[in-house]
Amino acid sequence: MSQGATRMQNFLSRATWIAMAAYCFSVPVLAQNPKVPDWQSLTSEEAIAGCDRYAAHPSDPMKPDNVPGVALDADVAHDAAYIYCSRAFAYNQDNPRLAFQNGRVNHARNPNMTGQPLQMFKIAYRGGSKIAGTYIARISPVEARKLFGQNDRRRPASAQSDSASWFNGLAMEIGRTEASYDRLAQRIGCCADTKQKVTKRFPSIRTSIDKTQRRKGRKQLYCSSMALLELEVGFLKSWLTVLSMESQGSKKRGSISSKDAASLDALISQVEQNKISIKAKATQIGCANS
Repeated sequence: MSQGATRMQNFLSRATWIAMAAYCFSVPVLAQNPKVPDWQSLTSEEAIAGCDRYAAHPSDPMKPDNVPGVALDADVAHDAAYIYCSRAFAYNQDNPRLAFQNGRVNHARNPNMTGQPLQMFKIAYRGGSKIAGTYIARISPVEARKLFGQNDRRRPASAQSDSASWFNGLAMEIGRTEASYDRLAQRIGCCADTKQKVTKRFPSIRTSIDKTQRRKGRKQLYCSSMALLELEVGFLKSWLTVLSMESQGSKKRGSISSKDAASLDALISQVEQNKISIKAKATQIGCANS
């Protein structure tokens, strides 16, 4: 082969490589993931089902009963959840559950972005989503105080029943967490003392819930009780975290399966959500300013 022909072949090879690279980089990243649906082709029903599957929160009372939910925010930060939830909300802009889940996905994908997620959470909260309020309190306490204050002025007659409902919901969540923990603890092959300390936290939390409910008509005592309740739930999270670290440490390797370790982490995240919810409720009543 002549030198000119060799140079031409090399040129064509480089040109082909450049063309292929340009094509690959021009294809959207989402298209390379077979689990990600086509946004345009999704029906409303398909979008809602996918959004619930990938972004519903286990503690959201608005979610369908047959949907388990995804406990960790980090686990909803993928492209499938983004496509399903953005499409579901586009079809159903008056649905507070879908607004919350859409905001949750966007916040998980970019925790530093507050504009779009906050707007979604506000839409959801105004539509009756209590869990959206906990996210508002987390990312923007100033907005939370404004919004919760507006909500109090808008519905003064129902404040007492709303408060009772909230406490009952919290008690049910703590009960479910306790039941999940009891099943999980039986499978963890170590750390008897730490497991027992976790178990002892649940009765004290229920006592704090009952005491706070009785004091809701006396603001100073009520706010002190809310602070104690938040502290009790914080202690529970601390002991669960200690158990997670202890059972997965090098000295006790094999004491917990990877699946159970993930379940324990999900419980820790759930308890953290309870703590945020308590803080948001205290802010709503005006305890932050007392």
